[in-house]
Amino acid sequence: MKKLYYFITILIFSIAYPQINTNSTILETNWSGDSEPDHLTMVGNKLFFSANIALFNDGNGRELWVKDSPSSKSRIVKDLNSNGSAIDTNSDFINFNGLLIFTARTSNNTYKQLWKSDGTSGGTAIIKTINPNYDTKLTNPLIFENKLY
Repeated sequence: MKKLYYFITILIFSIAYPQINTNSTILETNWSGDSEPDHLTMVGNKLFFSANIALFNDGNGRELWVKDSPSSKSRIVKDLNSNGSAIDTNSDFINFNGLLIFTARTSNNTYKQLWKSDGTSGGTAIIKTINPNYDTKLTNPLIFENKLY
């Protein structure tokens, strides 16, 4: 009797909650290892994220990527650090006024600084080196009257 009860319960749930299919695209960003996408942040209709890469002759590293639309392929925005990872687990990604505000390091600076990106290489630039001797960290950011604090 107990087995029949379990069977009926499972049958009811499978009818009431059928599987939902979603359209998705898998795109490998690092053919020699794990891509490990992280920091997924929507800015308008663009999806920004960081992922490990093996695209450049300088080796692997975590860089900034963007997916412009559901039908487009993901692409690297800019190689920010040709000596390794520009973005790490503790980097910050924030949607602010149609731009991605984030922290990253360059080949010239071992500490993360404040950057902005509109999803293009030309529109991705360092905003300010706040302190060249320490990582910039956006802890509990606040947007007030169209300004980021």
